[in-house]
Amino acid sequence: MFFLNHFVNPVVRTLLRSPLHRLLSSSLVLLSYEGRRTGRRHSLPAIYTRDGDRLVVVPAQPERKRWWHNLRGGMPVDARLRGRDYHGYGRLVAEREEVERARAL
Repeated sequence: MFFLNHFVNPVVRTLLRSPLHRLLSSSLVLLSYEGRRTGRRHSLPAIYTRDGDRLVVVPAQPERKRWWHNLRGGMPVDARLRGRDYHGYGRLVAEREEVERARAL
């Protein structure tokens, strides 16, 4: 995870913010949110899919990651998707049926 967080993610974040975003934006979104405890702004690339007008992000290996805990109870988020910025509300889905539905997408 160290290599991914410190070397790969910064390159991917830069690409998603650049005119070259088309190389990655069919499957990756740049998700930005504020940390609950620190109040610091975080931006990370995440794999997404669409469910109507909603974006669904299911973290790979969630047991090894902590960022998604910030979405408990809901939180304002920004998304850079296909070269455009969107503002919305992210929430953690924990109910078994909704998790399975999100994974199926």
